[in-house]
Amino acid sequence: MANEDIRESSVPLHAKISDRIRNAIYMEELERGQKLPSESEMMTLYGTSRGTIQQALRTLVDEGLITKVRGKGSFVAGPVLSYPTGTSLFSMSESLRLQGVQFKTQVLEQRVAPCTHSVAEHLQAPVGSPYLILRRLRSTTAGDPLMLMMSQVSLTVCPGLDKVDFTQETLFSAMEQASRRKIAFARLQYGARIAGTENGALLSCDPKAPVLNILQVVHVTGNVPVEWANLWLPANKYVLSTVQPRA
Repeated sequence: MANEDIRESSVPLHAKISDRIRNAIYMEELERGQKLPSESEMMTLYGTSRGTIQQALRTLVDEGLITKVRGKGSFVAGPVLSYPTGTSLFSMSESLRLQGVQFKTQVLEQRVAPCTHSVAEHLQAPVGSPYLILRRLRSTTAGDPLMLMMSQVSLTVCPGLDKVDFTQETLFSAMEQASRRKIAFARLQYGARIAGTENGALLSCDPKAPVLNILQVVHVTGNVPVEWANLWLPANKYVLSTVQPRA
């Protein structure tokens, strides 16, 4: 967080300061949970006004990298959650439980619709056949958003799934029970996306903040696709982890 050459170039000073703090967090020079210097100390460190310091900190709050606690100061946000990408398939709820995270699920949308051509292609179901649209927000028990999940599930394979209470049941276990088959594998694609206004509001992040987007098609035994899902995870809270043996 040193301030050498901080005033060089045409980049606004508040952006340079947020860059310095952001990079210090990325390089783990500032550890998660660590308290940042006070605004007065930063004013002295960077030789600038309180307004500039507050603007720099506001940027980092919007990105989810720091949190501000009234009367106590600013702290590096954390902890980061890990989503395993190795040879075993874990549901999101299973990965959270493995890390000891207590969570709750809010159902934002749960309805039946006829398959469009796009949905039918992903689920290998007849056009017009019924499928479940399931949109859920998963948060810590304290209310901190962890992930937004949009699932589209074949009711041909999983009849009666639309009657399940997904605030209490997990989707993987419900799909296995309804289909009478085991989850076999999933095809996943990972990408970085901008949160956008609606997702940003639900995930408590800035609309322009990056989020981790996972597209997955889950198959049950017999190579039968059952779920086409679009998952949104705040990028400041998740990392992908894997162990790769040397070839």
